[in-house]
Amino acid sequence: MLCAAFCARPAAAAPAGALDRVAILDVEALEGAPPATAEALSQVLGEVGGASKAWRTLPDIALTVAEARLTFGCLDNDPACWSEVGRALGADLLVFGVAWGVPEGVATKVYVHDVRTERQARVLSRTFLPTDLKAAFGRALAEFLGLTPGAPDTERTVLRVVVEPDGADVFFDTAYLGATPIPEQVVLPGRHEVVIRRRGHKSWRRSMEMSPGETIDVRVTLPRLVGPPHSGAVASADPYGSDPAARRAGTGRSGFSRRFLGWGALGAGAAVAGIGVVFGILERNVESEYDQPEVPQARAHALADTGESYAAAANLLYGVGAALVVTGAIIVAFSPPGERERQATGALMLLPSGGGAMWTWGL
Repeated sequence: MLCAAFCARPAAAAPAGALDRVAILDVEALEGAPPATAEALSQVLGEVGGASKAWRTLPDIALTVAEARLTFGCLDNDPACWSEVGRALGADLLVFGVAWGVPEGVATKVYVHDVRTERQARVLSRTFLPTDLKAAFGRALAEFLGLTPGAPDTERTVLRVVVEPDGADVFFDTAYLGATPIPEQVVLPGRHEVVIRRRGHKSWRRSMEMSPGETIDVRVTLPRLVGPPHSGAVASADPYGSDPAARRAGTGRSGFSRRFLGWGALGAGAAVAGIGVVFGILERNVESEYDQPEVPQARAHALADTGESYAAAANLLYGVGAALVVTGAIIVAFSPPGERERQATGALMLLPSGGGAMWTWGL
């Protein structure tokens, strides 16, 4: 029904020297943002965007962001899909926003998509307190929409992000910018926080001051998280010290068998590694939820933190467990059995001795 209304609308050719034709949609409410809040922000977006003299706003745009997602299948921030929406509306630029709740207040993102080049021209990411929401959003939006393509470079702050390896999630002041590679972002001057995450890698987080006219190049290589160590030789001291009698009996100076100590280390290592498996399962469950396309951006941000914590705990427990197992195995392998062990457990061996035979116990 919606596609019949919008998809067949041809884009009229713009006369030479004409201002950009802009289609302004609304602000979509995501997780934690009440519909009334999104309606208030949508009103501000329409008023401020319609008053801009940098472009020609197309009137009577009745399409909402939710309807565009449903009609055109636009998920997240796909520039090609949103450019298709803009062409159906006969626009050169498409403007819309999203809002969601965060502990600090209300987080917002306003996108400007260049329909002609099928790319995201710029994005406004800002978090506001609920007490001054409409006024603060209006001021930030007015300044943001003044950063038009023809504005002097001294008014523009450009953020470029390059990450090795690709496929990392980039967050700007808690707002999700997308997975790398991403286009350069035109942002407002001021202090902002940039967070970069990729599954299986150590996260990167920086707070930086961005000045007008400055181009910020963020080039990051994310190191991989350390996995479980491989089995290898473990150096150990002589468990019997310098006491020959203790060496023959297979006991240390403390009077108990070193073999029991080795078996204890093996059991403890297995238990610790088992706990690591539990954390590994929890981390995979978090990854499964993170990979779902319908997960809100704020929830994905929290899931990334939780998954990284679970992965680090699992790696640590795997390493400790493996070290205990290897150490215990070496102690057991190189420790002669004690007298009590020979009496309690072992194998019956017949050894030749002079004119007869001698029966003895041994492991």
